[in-house]
Amino acid sequence: MKLFCIPYAGGSASVYSGWNPILRENIQLVPVELSGKGVRAAEPLYENWEDALEDVYSSITEKIEPGEEYALFGHSMGSWIAYEILKILCRKKMPQPLHVFFSGNTPPFMLPREEAISGLPDEEFIEKILEMGDTPAEAFSEEIRDYFLPRFKNDYRLVESYHHHYEDIDYSGGIHVFYGKYDSVTKEDAEQWKKYGHNSFGTYEFESGHMFIKDCAGDVVGAINSILGKEPL
Repeated sequence: MKLFCIPYAGGSASVYSGWNPILRENIQLVPVELSGKGVRAAEPLYENWEDALEDVYSSITEKIEPGEEYALFGHSMGSWIAYEILKILCRKKMPQPLHVFFSGNTPPFMLPREEAISGLPDEEFIEKILEMGDTPAEAFSEEIRDYFLPRFKNDYRLVESYHHHYEDIDYSGGIHVFYGKYDSVTKEDAEQWKKYGHNSFGTYEFESGHMFIKDCAGDVVGAINSILGKEPL
């Protein structure tokens, strides 16, 4: 079983590297690196959602062997990318993931609650990002801000340009929604993802804020192990 993990805005695939030691041995972690990040830092950032989805779709499908079981996981912005990839897979009648994990985000048909910040002057943008509390101030220190700032801004531009109205998808696998107890995404929000589910569905709360995938990594991976291992939580 391969587990494809898509990062959040501003993040690289390395955010999932700590999961390897605690995942079941039969689960192969496959972090999805987005263009312009991490080991792909020299590649161009995405101009729009179409570029992002084409790239991520190719990155995932080229790693799936015929008959191989797999699952998708996306956190925050990554959850919307995972949803769009799932939609493409279903539309193209490709082998579907057995499970999809939507983490730290509302379903895309809900109206955005956060203000648009990608167009702010650099200092104001950095202030807003730091106010959210999920990014260390060191990311915008003089030595490395020229690397991180354009990547954060581009990701937030993508998030703010994403508009989706609800449409049904022909998906027959399990949908699992993770959220932080102290995040802005509530249990009621998480339950709204059920509109896309035609099989198993569950919501899972973790004792942290938006970055519970880091703060509660053991519990998050434990839940994934149980779900992919078909064992009751």
